[in-house]
Amino acid sequence: MLRPASEGAPRAVHGADVCGEGWAVGDQPCCGVSLPRVREVKKRFPPHRLVHELAGACGEEYRLVVLSLAYTGLRWGEMAALQVHRVDFLRRRVLVAESVTPVKGVMTFGPPKATSAARCHSPRFLIEDLSRRVADHAPDDLVVTGDAAR
Repeated sequence: MLRPASEGAPRAVHGADVCGEGWAVGDQPCCGVSLPRVREVKKRFPPHRLVHELAGACGEEYRLVVLSLAYTGLRWGEMAALQVHRVDFLRRRVLVAESVTPVKGVMTFGPPKATSAARCHSPRFLIEDLSRRVADHAPDDLVVTGDAAR
């Protein structure tokens, strides 16, 4: 029996034109069945004080990583793959165009989970910290390197 890859998979298949076309059985049980509404889950965010306490407790090497993840909404793999030239310091934006994932012990770069590149806004204090961190980096260098990237 085939199982959906994720919770959203039935909705994706249901919305496609699959009834009777390309299937071995012409009469699919899902044809004509309406799916229930998708309930939007309210997002919860930690208070600023708690984010800064956590960042401080992680040490200087990880402080900027924790703050970046918290305030930009980037995923870990997106932050680890972020290159200097993808940070717009004047407009305080980060372009998410790549992600990195460990595959059999090898860091593999690829597209992010979102279907297209996204731009994330960053608070001024974070952009100022990022600009100091990458001041001597080349445009193609990663923003996060060393132990903080693992």
